[in-house]
Amino acid sequence: MNRSILKSLTFVLIIALLLVVLLNGRQTAAAISQPGPNQQSIITSSQGTEAQVLPAAFPGPNEQSLLAVSFTASFYNVPGSILTPVSSTTSLASAGDGCIYADAWAGSLLNAPLDIPPGSQIVLLRLYYDDTSASNLEAWITRYNSAGTDFEDLVHITSSGDGGHGSSYQALDHVTDTYNWRYVLNVRLNSPSPTLQVCGIRVMYYAPIIYGTFLPEIMRDAP
Repeated sequence: MNRSILKSLTFVLIIALLLVVLLNGRQTAAAISQPGPNQQSIITSSQGTEAQVLPAAFPGPNEQSLLAVSFTASFYNVPGSILTPVSSTTSLASAGDGCIYADAWAGSLLNAPLDIPPGSQIVLLRLYYDDTSASNLEAWITRYNSAGTDFEDLVHITSSGDGGHGSSYQALDHVTDTYNWRYVLNVRLNSPSPTLQVCGIRVMYYAPIIYGTFLPEIMRDAP
């Protein structure tokens, strides 16, 4: 075969191979840019709705859509001794063992932040007290909106009777939205007397699971 013809055929073959490689590369890139079924995850939002979406690399205000409630209960405990009066006219005294009572102006609120993970499901509030008074203690989980223009009492309980040391509880079902709301534990001492003491508050909740934060069970070359 003539050498010039052979060179021409070789050149045409190389060009054809380069075109095939280029076209395959474009198709692969297009396939990667389009999410397939194995790139999507079913996740439960804070409102209980399900969606099939790709998780964002940097979650924005809707980061609660990446949370799901776990199956393990957690408890948030606040002793009465750390509750803070809302009004400066309220004076508190210690009764020991974490319990406190009001010795002046008992009508205003005491409070403490409810600092649990966003997306947690709150299921129960329990109030611990020492009540031998004719009056009762009151306790709430209250949330305030970010603008400070609205609030909502999620649950309300009172001390029961006047039998001394005891506890009262109330169930609820609420998933926290800490992007739009601030959560607070509120207590009202309705009598300025050592016969009406608040000893503690306990919140039972299910913490969220954040997808994508798990380490592999086996790591190569681990020491």
